[in-house]
Amino acid sequence: MISPRSKQLLQRLVTARGPCGEEDEVAEVCRTWLAERGIPHYDDSAGNIIATLAGAGPADEAIRIFVHLDEISFMIKRILADGTVKLTALGSFSPAFLGQLPVEILADESIVPGVLSLGSWHTGEETHDVWHAKHGNYELNQYEVITGMDGEALVARGVRPGSRVVIAGQHRALWDMGSLIAGFALDNRAPITATLEACDQLLQGDGPAVPVYIVFTREEELGFGTAGFAAGTLPGILSLAVDVAPVSPDEYGNQVDAYPSIGYRDDYAVYSKDVADLLVDHALRLDMLPGIGIFENYSSDASAVKRLGKSAKAALVGIPMENTHGYEIIHAGAIENTARLLASFLREPSRHS
Repeated sequence: MISPRSKQLLQRLVTARGPCGEEDEVAEVCRTWLAERGIPHYDDSAGNIIATLAGAGPADEAIRIFVHLDEISFMIKRILADGTVKLTALGSFSPAFLGQLPVEILADESIVPGVLSLGSWHTGEETHDVWHAKHGNYELNQYEVITGMDGEALVARGVRPGSRVVIAGQHRALWDMGSLIAGFALDNRAPITATLEACDQLLQGDGPAVPVYIVFTREEELGFGTAGFAAGTLPGILSLAVDVAPVSPDEYGNQVDAYPSIGYRDDYAVYSKDVADLLVDHALRLDMLPGIGIFENYSSDASAVKRLGKSAKAALVGIPMENTHGYEIIHAGAIENTARLLASFLREPSRHS
């Protein structure tokens, strides 16, 4: 099960706002955690945080671990004179996954509260958008944000096209269901928590066998974020993403359980089989039965950088997750087991080269 320390860290990460391209609150939580443990880190020109763990092996055998800071979010597309706020999505998303919820607009100098609206249920065919939404035909352009202000007042508050919109803080508390944990933005805050816990395990015991760069990336939910820049500037041949793994018993044969999934392919790339096989071996030696990830409608920082030609090898360790890109659910033991697997692999990645 999740430890009190990991749960506290996960809650801090989930509470922090991290829309694509404006992930500074989440980044600051990570920087604070790294600084408290004396782990060297710096920001590169793309805004990635690069943390380093020393290893005995040569620099050209370094492993890059990628975890993304951003979350599914919105950007304001236009503001009408009457105060109607229209949105575009930042990341793959269906309005059916969220419904109507309080949101926060990240204005220039403040947070402006609002509510995602699809309109009133008690309407007929003349209310065209709502009628279609009630019959399951959800589209993002049916959403509006109600703020109680007109367009002039919103602009005066620093709200403009390009402003980010995120789920409001009052809905960012973790929902504890015993063996399960649910919440918004667990993608990718749960994998970040697991990666930081793996760092703790390496610091307290045998360190990594080779140099490790932990790259906290931005804009991954857009498909190709800042990971490519980091991969092009850091040494090493293997890029390993720690992310979430979608669950589908019928399609993928997996479920929300305590064991991480190992990626073998997704929409962007085939993951390096020798590394994936070794990760499976490590999991089995730790008495875990990992899922095997052959995913559709999915990509990761690692498959993106391989597709871009910035990495010779790619790997994926994913926390099984239900309701991806909505109100997400993971097993309470998945973070700890993912951390154990990562630490084990980084101590003995001998077959990755």
